[in-house]
Formats: sequence, C-alpha cells, structure tokens
Amino acid sequence: MAWRTRFWAALHEIVRKEYPLKPIQAVDKYAKFCRIGMKTEGVRLIADDNYTIRVETDHLTGALMDDKSGSGYFFEYEAESLSDILPVLNKQCQTVSVLGIAQGDVRDLVFAHGVRGVDRIVPLGRTMELGFVWDGYRMIEAMSRVVYL
Repeated sequence: MAWRTRFWAALHEIVRKEYPLKPIQAVDKYAKFCRIGMKTEGVRLIADDNYTIRVETDHLTGALMDDKSGSGYFFEYEAESLSDILPVLNKQCQTVSVLGIAQGDVRDLVFAHGVRGVDRIVPLGRTMELGFVWDGYRMIEAMSRVVYL
C-alpha cells in the first residue's frame, strides 16, 4: 500500500471517529465540488463517503482557493517540485501544513517568490493551534493600546 493510500485511509478513520458530520457540512462539500466541476477541467471527486472529500486536480490555479472549505474537504495535486504550489499561495492561503518536507524549504519558496498570502508554515496536524502571532499579526501588540505622556 502506497504512503498516499495509507495517509488518506488513516486520516479518514480519524475524521470518521472524532468529528461528527452535520448534514449542512455534507451538502456544502458536495456543492463546492459541483461548482468546481462546472468551471474547472481535470478535477475528480474521490470519496467513499462524505467524511473526507478529496478533489484531485490535474493543475493548480489560484481560483481553486475560491472554493476551499473545511469539514474534511481537501484538494490533492501531485507536484513535480515544490514551486508547483505557487499558484495557490495567494492571500486566501494563510497556513501551509507540511509533511515529509522541511518547513524551511517552504519558507524559502515563499520568500524567494514574494508570496503575500502565507502567514504560517506548520507541521501537519498543527494548523489550528493559536499562538501569539496569528495571520501575520502579533496579537498582543495588535490588541494593545499605548498611551504616551
């Protein structure tokens, strides 16, 4: 079994066991895929049920980010090189999650190409952790007031 197959099977099992699926989430995921399918060639729906939905695509464009979603909805693209992901690293892509590559490699890509959308690069499974820096802002400074005398 390839690593990809094992990864998606393990993730699906975690989602199925630990995250209740509400009817509105199921409808939203399917509706998003239908919108993408109407306007984008080379996309395929991969799902055994509605807990995890994978939208496999032949090419990445910034327009894909218009139809991003949560609740177990994923885009999947097999990249030849890290720079292949540049089209989706726009303002709508705040966090990049990595597995099997160094965070520094993604940081270097972001800096080298002047990417304006990526605020955080974190290991897989840590995307929802809140820190003192969020979406590129230092939270304490952003929420504080300074009075000068």
